[in-house]
Amino acid sequence: MRVALLACATLLAHAQVQAQGAGAPPPPATKPASPSEANAAAAPSSAPSPKPQDAQRMAMARALFDEGLRFLDAGQWADAADRFSRMIEIRYSAVAAYNLGLSQARLGRLVVAGETLRKLLAVPALETTVRDSSTELLADVQRRQATLTVEIVEDPARDTVRVDGQPWPKQALGVAVPVDPGAHELELVRGARVVQSTHIELAEGERHTAQLGTPPAPTPAQVALRAPVSESVSTSAAPAGGLEEPARQADEPAAGGSLWKNPWLWVGAGAVVVAITTVVIVAATSGTTTAKATPVQGDFMPALIAGRVKP
Repeated sequence: MRVALLACATLLAHAQVQAQGAGAPPPPATKPASPSEANAAAAPSSAPSPKPQDAQRMAMARALFDEGLRFLDAGQWADAADRFSRMIEIRYSAVAAYNLGLSQARLGRLVVAGETLRKLLAVPALETTVRDSSTELLADVQRRQATLTVEIVEDPARDTVRVDGQPWPKQALGVAVPVDPGAHELELVRGARVVQSTHIELAEGERHTAQLGTPPAPTPAQVALRAPVSESVSTSAAPAGGLEEPARQADEPAAGGSLWKNPWLWVGAGAVVVAITTVVIVAATSGTTTAKATPVQGDFMPALIAGRVKP
């Protein structure tokens, strides 16, 4: 509804400008017009005629405005933004500024669109329809903007940062700054040399922190605190002959030592004795149990007969 009202207001203001060029008196205005709008109502008939230079600039502004509207209706946002921007340089118009911000937002240039709309909303005595539409559009632009926080983790005083080829001020380091969604190239510059390049992709509304540079090397005390405590012999230095499995080293007797003094020999012998004893006991026990469980062989098969005893 607000967009429709704004379109009506635009057409009405444009008709007033055309009437001014033809010398016809302007129609009665229901609301006071903003003096900053390019499409303001014409001056009273008693006012002096505009100078030729002013009339020429007015004709230029009108031609740019008309082309901007045609591109806007066709969805050609880049051409529309170009025409409205050039018109504002000749003569500022609140309606043209809103159309410029709308075109910039459709192009994804959300940061510049936000600044265009903020400047428009700072105009005193802004027409209500334009103010309401600009406020609503600015809220949508701010919602879609991404934010980027750039940090230099090594030496911020020595290094500098470029984002998309443009210097990133040191005053903005560590601050979440609004940026346009999409692809961005970050470079860490040391002197005249780029020492690090980073490519990022930001979605609408995304908050991203980019850390550039190599963190300083930890001190020995920090390394000791971070190192896990381990009792494994694998952390020791390997012998000159190469890395061997610890288990194999423990099983091999020392050179020149007696085999009968090796404790692992007696442990193995004891295990063998225990195993033999266990097998003998199990065999003897299992034979007795099986004999008791075997049915008695006789003239009747099977050995157990089911019967009923009469009372």
